[in-house]
Amino acid sequence: MRILLTSHLPLSQPLGAGRYVAELAAAMQAAGHDVSLVAVRNQPESNGVNTRCITCLDSAELPFDVPWFGIEPEGPTTFESLSTDEFHQYGDVLRRVLDEEVEAFDPQAIHAQHIWLWGQLALESGVPYVLTAWGPELVTRARDDRYRALADQAAENASRIFVPDEHIRKEVLDAFEDATQRTLLMPTLVDSTLVSALVEHYMVVLEDRFGV
Repeated sequence: MRILLTSHLPLSQPLGAGRYVAELAAAMQAAGHDVSLVAVRNQPESNGVNTRCITCLDSAELPFDVPWFGIEPEGPTTFESLSTDEFHQYGDVLRRVLDEEVEAFDPQAIHAQHIWLWGQLALESGVPYVLTAWGPELVTRARDDRYRALADQAAENASRIFVPDEHIRKEVLDAFEDATQRTLLMPTLVDSTLVSALVEHYMVVLEDRFGV
């Protein structure tokens, strides 16, 4: 199966979504699936998987630092601190890169981290997609109206929203009441059981969409 994984955070993040998606990509590739990965990062990085890094800071792509969610910043820039111009630039660059990856890789499914811009852009691409919610994005959504509609579109149209625990599940359902049937507990310990469970969901999503 061809799976495109996306992350707003660097793959070298010690804990959380960045590290999870890097480990997941490697495990899925080891299980025989075709995997491509897109992440936002200050410097290019790879973990043995086909990886497209959107570079920040001193680059031609994004001239500012990697934006973090405000309640867990690991750098000086947060999504809320982006200026209006930077906000639009961030979205435009992600859109261009995702379009290029979809054209080149032709994924059967996109698995985006966070209920955030990658999900909304996956919706625009027309590729079936699922999300993993992590929680901090819901706080930023509530505090910055610029992101609310984009996050809402991402959640409303996701085939599945995976959550790591019941606490995050409650937060997701408080924010998106219509997501009850699509929000599923999926622990983030990366092993063969997780890979098999996720791929099974991807296949169901494809069958629901295309009858394959």
